[in-house]
Amino acid sequence: MQIFSDTGGGPALFLDILSSGVSLKDVETETVLATATTASLFATPLLHTLSVTYGPSGSFNYAITNSQTGASILKASTTGTIGTGENYLKFGLYRAVYTGMPDLKAWYGDYTVEQT
Repeated sequence: MQIFSDTGGGPALFLDILSSGVSLKDVETETVLATATTASLFATPLLHTLSVTYGPSGSFNYAITNSQTGASILKASTTGTIGTGENYLKFGLYRAVYTGMPDLKAWYGDYTVEQT
């Protein structure tokens, strides 16, 4: 998942999944907002909940929960500059390709978006 800023030329916030763990990073402040283990995500039905207000007085609230049990896996929030100019949400698997890399599968279900 990325909150992408066209004006900034890259993500403002993004979820990074590595073998060592999962982290939610704020590019503007160069901080990690939250972390989780990869084991808590794999083979688990996930519900992602996101609320974003873009701009210099922005806010970002994000949570990942187990959609069957309701258990919290990752939760983060921040305020301040969230993206500049044209912003949008991207979700998918973004990886650098290398020889011998393992397969990674992801399934995306229903989602809703509300602009207020």
